[in-house]
Amino acid sequence: MAFHCTHAETAKFVSHVMPPTAGQLWKEGLGPVEVAQRWLATCLSSHEHCRIERQPQQHERPSRLVAIDHDTGKVKLVSTASMDTLPPYASLSYRWGTADFTRLTAANYDAFHSSIPLDLLPQTFQDAIHITTKLNLGHIWIDALCIIQHEPDNTDWLREAGRMRSVYGSATINLAASWTRSVHGSLFSLESPLAQKKTMKPAAAVSQNRNSGGFCARVTRPHLASATCVQNFHSPAVYEDYVANTRLARRAWALQEKLLAPRTLHLGTGGGGREGLFWECRSSVGSDSLPDGFPGRLGPAYLVCGRGVGRGGWNWLHIVEKYTATRMTVPGDKLPALAGIARAQHVAATAAAKLGDNNRHDQYLAGMWRERFLLQLGWWVAQKRKRRRPRPREWRAPSWSWAAVDGPARFSPHWEEDELMGRAMKFLRVVDVWTTPAGPDPFGAVTRGELTFACEGMVRGWLVVEGHDDGDGAVVLGEADWTETRQPVRVDRLSGRREYFGVLLDCSGEDVRPDEALYLVPIVYGETGARVGNGHETADTRKEEKEKNHEIKEPEEWNVGMEVVGMVLQCCGGVGARGRFRRVGAFRMSHMSYPNKDFEREHDSEKCLVFLEVLREVGASTAEAECARVDVPESGNSDLRYVITI
Repeated sequence: MAFHCTHAETAKFVSHVMPPTAGQLWKEGLGPVEVAQRWLATCLSSHEHCRIERQPQQHERPSRLVAIDHDTGKVKLVSTASMDTLPPYASLSYRWGTADFTRLTAANYDAFHSSIPLDLLPQTFQDAIHITTKLNLGHIWIDALCIIQHEPDNTDWLREAGRMRSVYGSATINLAASWTRSVHGSLFSLESPLAQKKTMKPAAAVSQNRNSGGFCARVTRPHLASATCVQNFHSPAVYEDYVANTRLARRAWALQEKLLAPRTLHLGTGGGGREGLFWECRSSVGSDSLPDGFPGRLGPAYLVCGRGVGRGGWNWLHIVEKYTATRMTVPGDKLPALAGIARAQHVAATAAAKLGDNNRHDQYLAGMWRERFLLQLGWWVAQKRKRRRPRPREWRAPSWSWAAVDGPARFSPHWEEDELMGRAMKFLRVVDVWTTPAGPDPFGAVTRGELTFACEGMVRGWLVVEGHDDGDGAVVLGEADWTETRQPVRVDRLSGRREYFGVLLDCSGEDVRPDEALYLVPIVYGETGARVGNGHETADTRKEEKEKNHEIKEPEEWNVGMEVVGMVLQCCGGVGARGRFRRVGAFRMSHMSYPNKDFEREHDSEKCLVFLEVLREVGASTAEAECARVDVPESGNSDLRYVITI
């Protein structure tokens, strides 16, 4: 049972009745160290989904760990190659920052195997080592101390970066420095006893803060048979405040570090008094203020607690959307920072396929999977035009991959369902697609990549920019939606009539000039799953009315939502470049016969039908004039014949 309070003059909170089987840590008055120890012990002993399989193969292990002597407090670097069994260890997820700090190099490599001076290490490392000892672990993996830095050819980094799935996946626990700005920040506030005496602030003191992780209380309910119960009270955004929206969560590498680890202990301080601990494993979440967990679903925690790496793989589209919303210091890390998740996804999906699950992800291609490639090919950058970034100077992925550009990628969610995708009309078929890895990791960076497909047709047009008058500029630029998110493309029909379609460019407008032709290539057209009755009701509003026990009549007919999604291409130019293009954007147009015409115009329904009409009119002839060759398939849709390479 859940209760919600949203009174604007008080505070927003959510409350759940704790089940009788819930623990009783909340009333034991434990300090955060003891709470963390109990979390870890419970998870190791009773959480089936959180159990990890040690990697016996040396090539899957981290090559080095930092060993901690509990008696003397000294630390040193150790090699794992000679170990018969990989010892339990913690891993650390943190922000480097821009200031210099002590790290492993070829110059100090031998010395670090003898001893690493603690006083030379930045504060985040010192705190993490201390917490590791408090959790009764004798080793910790920290990338800056376990991977050789500043090598001319990055040999060690390339090898170890390809092992991230095993490094974090084999760790007993991952320590997340959630709110530090850099490696020089402390995991605890200056007022915290831990910063002074290495003992954590008691949970009771933390829970009194108005921005804490919540609290538990025994509640009397005289009107019910069960007069008393235990309820928790917390902000509805507690997960976002402590995990999803922290400084660390904005870092691209941190996503895979959290998802790959079987359990993570989030530590640190931040704005609004956020201090303390937050626990997250594949079976539960909890805070030091609510140590017995949260009975209800807690925001995006489903990526960790849901159908994750041990249960057939994640929803890849959700992973990409989360990942591309983060920030990256080194642009070239776009694919390497996701490689661990990709490898884990491949392993989990392959295992599921052996058990009879046909949803296999067998070939990884610069952030995309060969299976359901058409669905992933229709990504777009979900930013307003003025916020879109320039195309990266350094090439890092083929233009058909979302990894080629910066900005949050989005996908049409409708066709994740096999039934809808099966009924959808496909406008192209993949002839060949490949990428060349930059190093030994097939899930890491790439140096080349190419997609060859055969399409049914394409529509040629020209970009219209603000302030550019092509005769109909007043009409085009009057569309508020286009000026915010979409750029209008002008298409000249055979009759001489001009049509305008809104496109979503991948990068800022400087990437495409108005005098260069663009080509709109549809990928898929089909049902979105949305339905509207003959009145103003939708499937969702009807559900709400039914929940209120309102009697309503079934509509005589449902109008089905339809959508077309495609890519915007540009000729590469040059000798021998016929049929060769690069991707510069995407488009999506929906259609439904809404009774409310303003709503209809808002959803671009007329444009969708007009585009399909123009495609039938000039699509085949345009494609034949621009394609590399005509290839009529021996079976299947014979209209998919015009071969294009990106």
